[in-house]
Amino acid sequence: MIAAILLLAQNPVAPPPEQLVKRLNLDPFYKKYVGARGIPILSSEAVPDQALIRARDVIIPMLKCVPKAREQMVKNKVRLVVMGQNEVTTQIPEHAFLKDDLDTNWDQRARGLGATLYVPVVSCAEENVLHYPTDRYKGESILVHEFAHAIMDTGLVQTDPDFLPTLEKLFQQAKDRNLFQNTYAMTNIHEFWAEAVQTYFDCNRTASPPNGIHNEIGTRSQLKTYHPELHDFLAKIFPTEWRYQAP
Repeated sequence: MIAAILLLAQNPVAPPPEQLVKRLNLDPFYKKYVGARGIPILSSEAVPDQALIRARDVIIPMLKCVPKAREQMVKNKVRLVVMGQNEVTTQIPEHAFLKDDLDTNWDQRARGLGATLYVPVVSCAEENVLHYPTDRYKGESILVHEFAHAIMDTGLVQTDPDFLPTLEKLFQQAKDRNLFQNTYAMTNIHEFWAEAVQTYFDCNRTASPPNGIHNEIGTRSQLKTYHPELHDFLAKIFPTEWRYQAP
């Protein structure tokens, strides 16, 4: 028994528990599992254990800050899936329906998607989680970005009535001040939030001049000077000194 406990502590990755498989109606595609404060992290056999463990170590500090949202996410059956570096988005069983989208090739476009109430699956990719040289998103964490979407859309929106009105006000404020011009953050309030969370946790790319995706603001300290109200909003939601660090 002691040996089994020590082995689990060293490598907590295991097959998905039968109870979880039934509760989430998991596809046999999923062969690996590790838990993160009630949020399952899953993958196929193709993904190395260290990718699941690394993903867990990233999302736990985020989840610790939002206990009510986390509970709601668990109720909403949110899970995180790590794609193998040679897997594509539509191989994820819950995202297979995206093959039918005639307007977008999701296998080419996305190496991660956020969860929704209708499809409560967050995805990210092995190469980004483990910082492989082949990662096309080198220099930023798509995991943090997509998990931020999940925290918003399946947690905070349902548990904090002030969240959306405040975020909308801050988004309009950024527009009025001509902040984040020519960046992905200004696409809509959802990307405004996810990009801001990345920056708050020091894991966003920078570009100067802005390149349509990023600008020169990529860290918490920079955000505090650039858009102090947005920084303070995030600091209330995520009252932590934790920052993302590359493995």
